[in-house]
This record gives sequence, C-alpha cells and structure tokens, in this order.
Amino acid sequence: GGGDVEGGPPDPSAKSQGPDDAEMLQLIDEAGRSGVKTFMLMRYYGIGHTKDTPVGDAMLRGVSGGERKRVTTAEMMVGPRRVLFLDEISTGLDSATLFTIVNLIGSNTRNLELSTVVSLLQPPPEVYFSFDDVMLMADGYVVWHGPVREVVPFFESLGFVIPPRKDVPSFLQEVTTASGQLEYAGEELLRARGFSGRTFPDGIKRYVVPLDEIVEAYWRTDTGKKMKAQLDKPFNKADSHPAALVKERYALGPMAALMVVTKRQLQLVLKDPVLIRGRILQSIIIGLISGSLFYQLGHGADDARSFFGISFLAVMFIAMGAMPQLAITMATKSVWFKMRDA
Repeated sequence: GGGDVEGGPPDPSAKSQGPDDAEMLQLIDEAGRSGVKTFMLMRYYGIGHTKDTPVGDAMLRGVSGGERKRVTTAEMMVGPRRVLFLDEISTGLDSATLFTIVNLIGSNTRNLELSTVVSLLQPPPEVYFSFDDVMLMADGYVVWHGPVREVVPFFESLGFVIPPRKDVPSFLQEVTTASGQLEYAGEELLRARGFSGRTFPDGIKRYVVPLDEIVEAYWRTDTGKKMKAQLDKPFNKADSHPAALVKERYALGPMAALMVVTKRQLQLVLKDPVLIRGRILQSIIIGLISGSLFYQLGHGADDARSFFGISFLAVMFIAMGAMPQLAITMATKSVWFKMRDA
C-alpha cells in the first residue's frame, strides 16, 4: 500500500505567467544560490548541528540513521521540485523517527503546495493517519485512491469486518490477499460467495471478492466518481507554466558546471582542517629533507643527474600523496552522477 500527501489546489484565477510570478521565481533562484534555502531546510529538519559532520559509511562514523534519512529527504527538498516520489523511506528507521520525518514532509507539502507520493510497507497507525490520501494497490489494480478516513468504510460496505484491535494499515494490506479476505470477510459475505466457514472450497485458494469487483465498487463510490471526473477532464496546456517542464538535459552549461563542482570540492576539502594541517606539515618536512639532500647544486653537466633526481622525487611525492584520494574519489562518484542528473 502507499499514500500520498497533496497540497491544496492552486487558485484558478491566478495568472501563471504574470510579473509577480517571474519575480518570485527569481527570488527563489537567488535564495537557492545564496544558501539560505539550504540553511532553512537543515534547521527545519533538525540537522543544522550536523552541517560539518560527514554522512559516513561502513568505514567512517558519521551521522545517525535518522539524521541520514533526514539528510536524504532535505537534499531532495533543496532543488526546485514540485513533485516528490519517495520510496520505502521507513527502511532502517524506528516508529518515532519515521513519524517525525513524515510530519516534516507533510508540513512541507502543505505549506509549499507540493505533490508528494510516499510508498510505505506496513506503516504504524500514527504515520498512516498523517497522510491526506491513500493509494492501495494489489496485483496491478488500484483498488482505492482517496481520503484515508474513507477506505475502511469502503471495505466494510463490501462485507469485510476489521477486528477491534487491528490497526488499519495491516488490515488494508491483508484484505487485498486471498487469505486476508477469508479472515476478515463477514459471515453473510462468506455464505453469499459459497464459502463454508473459514476454509477455501475444494482447498483451492481464491479471493472472496475478486480484485476487479473491488475496483468496480470503488468507481461507484463518491470518491471514485470524483476521481473519474478529474481523469476525464482534458488538461489545458495553456494553464501550464512555461518553466514547469524541463526542456534541456543539463541545468548548467559546461563552465558553470565546472565552477560548481570546483566550489563543491573546495568546500569538502576545507571541512577537514586536520587533513589540511597534516598535509602542510608533511610537505614542509619533505621539502626540508629534500632541500638538505640537494643543497647547493651546481649548473654543470655533471649535476644534471641530481636535477633529474630531485624532479623525480617531487613527482613521486605528489603521486604517492594523492593515492589515498583515489578510493575516496571513486566512492563519491555515484554522488557526483546523482547531482549531475538531478
């Protein structure tokens, strides 16, 4: 099952291409370039105190699991995205952390009028009721898409009964399976469908109410009729903003992208002052040792070998000093491609 949080509909009377709209887009772009939006999101998601802490991996201790999930979500919020698709964000999180993150996403969605679709597997009840709408899918069918408060009455109208102490998310996941329908079907529904007790006829597993019948029943509800009316209404492309669709493969040109990557790498280097001080001290010591070995070289033909020797030593020092960076560079290559394609 999955749920989506949707913001309020835009004002139909508002002009989509007016001067105020252009100024707002420019303001958002300037805020993003200045870093104000990034700072605000970090404070909003409670990760402002970790701005100088590495995310970490199997070899490097970094932020906690909940903070890492917040970093990933905030990273998606930094860009000018109006639609967010988040898949299995509950992996590795406890219920309290998941509830906090879902509330943050919901607040962002409603305040910024975004459209957010989140897929969750067996979410806790408090997380489930944080969403506006729920989309329940099974075997390729969308058996329900509507308000979270109306889905249980819909299945009850079909003859299913939710036990008193059963949480709604687990019930919805199980009622779309053959075994779950046999467990939650009412006595009248079982008799009407030819079932004798809580066993499958002839031992063959089958649905009490086939999924296609559930889909047909959904389209007959008020929620289904409203959804069908929205789907049948053709979209007027003139109402769309010209900046709504991306028309270029890359957001930046070659030189601008080079400057952004260089600035990013410089920031990463400057965030590790211990490494910088160590490399400076190492270079000074090696320089003093090399200078003492090749002190007062002459300019004759016999001194050419010494010049080649000190040149080879300098190149080897630079090459060997850069060797540890190869593993780090290869490990962050996937992050670079993700940012390039974003």
